[in-house]
Amino acid sequence: MEPHFRSASKMAGSTALPTIERRSAGRLYGRAELDLLDSSNTVYKLIGPVLVKQDMDEAKATVVKRLEYITGEIKRYEAQMQEYEKKSDQQRELLARLQQDFQKAQAKVAVKA
Repeated sequence: MEPHFRSASKMAGSTALPTIERRSAGRLYGRAELDLLDSSNTVYKLIGPVLVKQDMDEAKATVVKRLEYITGEIKRYEAQMQEYEKKSDQQRELLARLQQDFQKAQAKVAVKA
């Protein structure tokens, strides 16, 4: 019974990481701000301690790629969370069955004694 308990406790602790990642990914935005700009505006990119002028099309392409990556990561983490929840439910059911079997065995021993 102990190995099943260990695997259930491992899965319970592993769901915290995707939640943290989702929170930090939600802070990144920029596409709406770039859509508000026209060709007369100037866009700068921070490279180290220096602001470098960047082409508007390049900036928009970079933001779109970054948002696609973030969206993909969110979907991947959500799928991973669903998988962990499914495994957690399976372990919970197994643990409940083992507890019932143990209680039945205790009842049989108590009746014999």
